Amino acid sequence: MSKATFYLLTDTHYVSPQIWVEGDPINRRERGDQIALKATPQILDAFFEKILADDEADTVIFTGDNVNNGDVASHEEFRERLTRLTDAGKKVLVIDKRDHVAGNVYTKKVEGIHVHVYGAHIFHTNNENVWKYVQRFAV
Repeated sequence: MSKATFYLLTDTHYVSPQIWVEGDPINRRERGDQIALKATPQILDAFFEKILADDEADTVIFTGDNVNNGDVASHEEFRERLTRLTDAGKKVLVIDKRDHVAGNVYTKKVEGIHVHVYGAHIFHTNNENVWKYVQRFAV
């Protein structure tokens, strides 16, 4: 029987620099259990370089909260990073127990109204370009 060699990454909480807004809410999160939140792109890229250089491991498994709160920009950038792995011949498996995308900001239409299934999640930004981008996907 051959030896299985793979990487397992869980709860990466990838957050796109495009949506990063400095301020107290983020600073509080970084003082808690998400101390490296701002550095997730750099950390993930460095780890992906290690994975790409590893000729023995052919599979990468991602579980848990892969992106930060399900925002679109983070999902798109995370997908681009996963594509780097698959383009290099790695098998990528993403496991999520939910049957939908968007993480905790997922909304479901109920009688014509978008309802936040996991409670209200408020998005704040003073960057006009970010706001225009978000309005393409949010209601």
